[in-house]
Amino acid sequence: MQDVKIGIIGGKGKMGQYFALFFKKNGYEVFISDIGTKLSNIELAQKCDVVIVSVPIEHTLKVIKEVAPHVSKESLLMDFTSVKAEPVKEMLKSKASVVGCHPMFAPTVPLRNQIIILSRARGTKWHKWIKDLFKNAGTYVKELDPEKHDELMTVIQSLTHFTDITLAHSLTKSGVPIRRFLEYQSPAYRLKLDMMGRILHQDPELYGNMQIQNPKTISVLKTYLKSVKQLIKIVKRKKLEKFIEYFEEGANYLGDFKQKAQKESDLLIEFLNQRSAKQKTTERGQKTTKGKDLAVLGPANSYSDLVAQKYSSHSEIYYAKNIREICELVKSGKIKEGIVPIENKIEGSIRETMDLLFEKNLKVVQKAILPIKHCLAVLPGTKKADINLILSHSQPLGQCEQYIKKHFPKADILATSSTSEAMHHLHSKNLKNAAAIGSIESAKNLELKIYAKNIGDEKENETHFYVIRKALSRKKMYSKAQTSNSKTTNYQLTTDNSFQTSIAFYFKEDTHGTLFGVLQEFNKAKINLTRIESRPAGKKMGNYIFYMDFDGIISHKKIKSVLEKVGQKVGKLKIFGSYPVSRF
Repeated sequence: MQDVKIGIIGGKGKMGQYFALFFKKNGYEVFISDIGTKLSNIELAQKCDVVIVSVPIEHTLKVIKEVAPHVSKESLLMDFTSVKAEPVKEMLKSKASVVGCHPMFAPTVPLRNQIIILSRARGTKWHKWIKDLFKNAGTYVKELDPEKHDELMTVIQSLTHFTDITLAHSLTKSGVPIRRFLEYQSPAYRLKLDMMGRILHQDPELYGNMQIQNPKTISVLKTYLKSVKQLIKIVKRKKLEKFIEYFEEGANYLGDFKQKAQKESDLLIEFLNQRSAKQKTTERGQKTTKGKDLAVLGPANSYSDLVAQKYSSHSEIYYAKNIREICELVKSGKIKEGIVPIENKIEGSIRETMDLLFEKNLKVVQKAILPIKHCLAVLPGTKKADINLILSHSQPLGQCEQYIKKHFPKADILATSSTSEAMHHLHSKNLKNAAAIGSIESAKNLELKIYAKNIGDEKENETHFYVIRKALSRKKMYSKAQTSNSKTTNYQLTTDNSFQTSIAFYFKEDTHGTLFGVLQEFNKAKINLTRIESRPAGKKMGNYIFYMDFDGIISHKKIKSVLEKVGQKVGKLKIFGSYPVSRF
């Protein structure tokens, strides 16, 4: 069934992009309809063998009603929402095979070892196809009746999210600033804060609709409120024996899981404790950024560091803990330049970098392309049978998904802040039962054993990096673009004098033909577009920021004219700069 055409309605959203990449990696042709696409929802439904609805929960039923009459009897109609009963009921009004699908994870983690719930409603052929496809990717596929699914999700999602959201809200009323809370929290408390912060970092509309759209939520929340009131009463009356009864009732419900939870959380707490110690050591060694002129993701020998060494071998490097820190240091002028990853050939764009570029006052002065050759490193003496834990950054874990599945199908996965952090953790904790994925240079620097080389699923993998500086005014940017002052000693340009320009923009309101009007200006000027994608603007659903790269330099008369016309068509235009493209 490799000639299957897959259509994703809402394919520009986070989950839509995630699964579009997944299907493409498995050899399928993927079509997308969304705001600003030439292909409409109905046209997509008519031409595709598999039609997937991946839109916000509150729009799901409306979209299904729109496309269901146009999906053929021989096709499959699916959805990706966290509520199943009503969407499945609506999809069954079509003539197609119907499978409800609920990915139980955020589109920021590797697919392997994640849970996907399927609700088969009609047809066996397509159900078997999608089930086998997900299983072969290393996921755990669970089957649930739509009604049973919604009942279970009310507890698994609505209740647990509710407690995190209300905890955060309660903390705002406590009068204790979060910085003070973090100053005195231990790794155990930090783990709780991490999970709460993870939820609160997501889209509030998504999590709001998980609460609101499931009709069974209220009854479960009333039970929760009853339990809270019961505990308040016990504490207020200082009844220790009643507290013990209350406590043990919950402990008995957890049963043997308590022991497993203790072991798992001990591993995570130890990891957080180790990372905290390293950060404090780094802070002691780098109390200020004085004397540093280039910020990269640390620790040393990360892929970003390898780019830095090739870009400017004489720079004094500051190793930042994350991409945000790099951008803030450059924006504030404390560090002249920073190097940040922007795109990987397999995993796609780095969303955090895109958002920060738009948020901060930054310019791009160089794009560097680095071939990525991941290795698997272990401590000397570690054998394959010993390995039950694999460490790395989430992107390399996704890039080596098939290798891990083939050679270590039962291993646990732990994402770290960077590949070099994974190597350091493996080395410092003497983890003889673990392996880390990262660069050969990082492994050799720590005297680790290279268990396997070039383990990426895509052998020609590469990551693109931006060199960023504090932005100039629009007038200065045009004049400075006449010549490049980027370092050019350790690399070769992809083509002679090749330059690209990056911009971003959004519209005042979403109306028909707005994006087409912008694209038309580039087409009329015969300017080659090399990349265009969208990100939610974070204001309300339907508002998007469009990111665009194209060949040429902004000081060129033709390009300057096009950008002036585009500026008149959009709500806001941001020019990140023109820069040479180099390959290391």
